[in-house]
Amino acid sequence: MILYSKKWIVFSISLLLICLFCSFISYLDSNKRYEFFGVAFGTENVPSTNTMFEKQFLNILNKARKDSLLEPVMIDKDLSRAARYHSYDQATQNYIGHDTYDRNPETDSLEFVCDVHARTEKFLIYESKDKVWRVSGGVYENCAYGPSTAMKAFISWFNSPGHCKNMFNPDHRLVGIGYIHIPGSVNPHCWTTDFSR
Repeated sequence: MILYSKKWIVFSISLLLICLFCSFISYLDSNKRYEFFGVAFGTENVPSTNTMFEKQFLNILNKARKDSLLEPVMIDKDLSRAARYHSYDQATQNYIGHDTYDRNPETDSLEFVCDVHARTEKFLIYESKDKVWRVSGGVYENCAYGPSTAMKAFISWFNSPGHCKNMFNPDHRLVGIGYIHIPGSVNPHCWTTDFSR
């Protein structure tokens, strides 16, 4: 009977330690912060802060395109990964723009990494040659920081001629949408949309 009790105690303690270890790993994963430097590999998969916001933006945009007698754009998973990557990079490196930059940790200055085309092409490496050709033929990007809702992001781009032209280009059939919110960042709400054929 005593032997049975000792085995039960060892088993209980082992199970408790396993549960604590799993909880700790889960905690680390939920608080994971990505650090991106240099050109993207294309394998990065930054999760959206709010996929509902991204879907709302798509619905708002496609309704406006329909009202303008244009075909809807469809979400492309790879362009969305590229857009989320860029939104996250802008929020964590504290810059806004279409080119990719790294902030030098010693001087705090921004250093050019690559342009929008080189960055988005990386996210298409594993796709068919046809898709790579179509998308690399032209990626048109909108970036914004500040809008805390999908409607605010749409309105800010709608009121900007160049951004509006990207949203209502009749040749665009694909879009990647990336919304990232990082409280405490200089740019806490970052939006990126990548449009292509």
